[in-house]
Amino acid sequence: GQDAAYTPIAFSTSASISFTNDVRDITNKDSGGAYECLSGLRSFEMTTEALQDFNADVEFQEFFNDFKNKTKVTLRFSERLTGGSDKYYEGSAFISSLSMNTGVEDNATYSVTFKGTASVVEGTH
Repeated sequence: GQDAAYTPIAFSTSASISFTNDVRDITNKDSGGAYECLSGLRSFEMTTEALQDFNADVEFQEFFNDFKNKTKVTLRFSERLTGGSDKYYEGSAFISSLSMNTGVEDNATYSVTFKGTASVVEGTH
């Protein structure tokens, strides 16, 4: 179901979320020639591509304003589950890249990448 507190990105054609766990190298002379590591910082990144619609609530100009003003945004990435619920991953992020692509006789599209700050919360709705 749609949560009224969130505005979906209009005309999205793709979306992705990725999680990274950096590792710290702790290889030493007692490692016997094998790489050893410990868990380090965790991070996440969300990316979406969309058709440009200047009448949409959330479109390129709004993202450009967030990028220009270094605005922290709250994002929710939802995945459909069988059985009626949606699982979501939610977190705060900053826009790390934003681009628009237009061509002759082609749709205007844009791509935006968000780099997460702090932890991701997961839940269902």
